[in-house]
Order: sequence, then C-alpha cells, then structure tokens
Amino acid sequence: MLLGGVPLIVHSIRAALAASSITRTVVSTDSAAIAAVASRAGAEVPFRRPAKLATDSATTADVVIHAIKTLEQNSPVPDIIVVLQPTSPLRVAADIDGAVELLHSTGAPSIVSISEVDHPVDWLFRLGARGRLTPLVISPPATRRQEAKKAYRLNGAVYVIRREALRRWRALRGPRTLGYPMPRERSTDIDEPFDLLITEATLARTTASAGREHLPREPQPARGR
Repeated sequence: MLLGGVPLIVHSIRAALAASSITRTVVSTDSAAIAAVASRAGAEVPFRRPAKLATDSATTADVVIHAIKTLEQNSPVPDIIVVLQPTSPLRVAADIDGAVELLHSTGAPSIVSISEVDHPVDWLFRLGARGRLTPLVISPPATRRQEAKKAYRLNGAVYVIRREALRRWRALRGPRTLGYPMPRERSTDIDEPFDLLITEATLARTTASAGREHLPREPQPARGR
C-alpha cells in the first residue's frame, strides 16, 4: 500500500536509517517485490522469509528469531533488537531513539511503544446475549471523561528487546517490559482501509504544517519609539 505516494515499508525504513541508535536495518520478507522496494530504500534484504513464517498465524517474535538465527550465520548480531512494523508509518527516528534510550537507562529487558487510548476503559463493554452489556473493567465507573484514569494501548510502532530476553520469552514483551509513550498523532496502526484514510489525513496535515514552518516570514514594519 502507498502512503503519501510512498510504500508503507519505506516510511519505516527511513525512520530506522535516520535513528542514531540503529546500526543495521534489515527487512524480513518472502516477497521479491517488497525486497526490491526495501533494497532501493536503503535497507538490507540478505535472506527471504520462509513461507511458514509469512502466514496470518505466524507470530512477529518467530519472524524476528528466524531473522537473528539467519544473520548470525555470517556476522555477529547486536544484543539489542528493534522491531519496526510497516503498519506504523508515522513513527519517527526520535521515537526509536527514545525507546532505545529508555531501555539503556532503566536496564529493562524490553520496551514497547504505547499511546493514550481515545476513550476511557470504563466505557468498554462486551456485548452478551440479548444485547446485554458487560463491563470490561470491574471498578466504579467514571461517568465523566475528566474523572477517568489515563489508560494506554500498545500502538505497534516500536519494540525494543534484548536478544537474551527474546530467546527466553519467545515474545517481544514479558513481565518486566516498560512502556514508551508516544503522541496519538504518530501512533496510527494500519490494519484496515479506514486506518489508512486516517493516516493519510494525519500525514497530509503534518506535511502541510512542516511546510508552513519553512516558509519565509513576512518582513515586519519597523516600530518607532
């Protein structure tokens, strides 16, 4: 899919290449077309992902573990792995570097990016038989948005994990994982066409704002005393 005329994966590759904490940018894919796009964008594509790891049932952790084992055959792999999904194209280099710095400064085994949820969790329900609503959170409900406690969701933009933790957990997060908050406007996660529309609108607005910041300012008239 294209976003702003650029394939989604290229947005993630550009962020990785711009991040000072990233020493090597590798793309895992089973697609020759995606491999060609990634290579032109500046990423390494030294192997093809096996078909069994390119299905809807394959986990991201298994894909990353396969990539590490394959890369280790030819060269050392860093102790810290950063996973960037192409469905989060609005994350920037500063988000990546910030999450890596949090891992270093805290000694945590892994970091995941998060963003504040759009609506209080007090307003979330399951729909049961005959339309009966069952609250997801068992607590005194907040009747006003201002009274609800802040809640966060995984936004899928940045995962940072130590190689040993990945080997032990076989997952990108575990009991001691810390959250790295990101602003909502960079936290869109594209899972369906509607998400792409929202992301396109956000990108267009961000690009327009950046353009206005670089416009020459009108000369101001001199003020007399």
